[in-house]
Amino acid sequence: MKFVFADSLDFIDPDYDFAADRSGAGRAVHRDDLYPHEFLDETPYDGILVSRGIVGDARITGKYTAPQLMRFRREGARRFLRYPQEQFPGSMMMGDCGAFSYRDLAEPP
Repeated sequence: MKFVFADSLDFIDPDYDFAADRSGAGRAVHRDDLYPHEFLDETPYDGILVSRGIVGDARITGKYTAPQLMRFRREGARRFLRYPQEQFPGSMMMGDCGAFSYRDLAEPP
């Protein structure tokens, strides 16, 4: 059995102050934060699932900001998610159409 992590822009703030319950000073989300595969000694999953519903596009807004979406499209999923095949050999990268995000439309985009 394989476990796949569904990307939804969940990060770890390595400088989080648990005593004060606040993020590290000057934190820039995504740039300063780490994915679980970057933070933990062993990757806790076998691959990452990227959903169109999370990433978004010109017609359907996802969780990604416009600059994130442009960078994701320009660099590709593995580079954007900092999950290179060389560092994580045998890992999977999967995508889905994000059908739940357009379930109320008469026709899929």
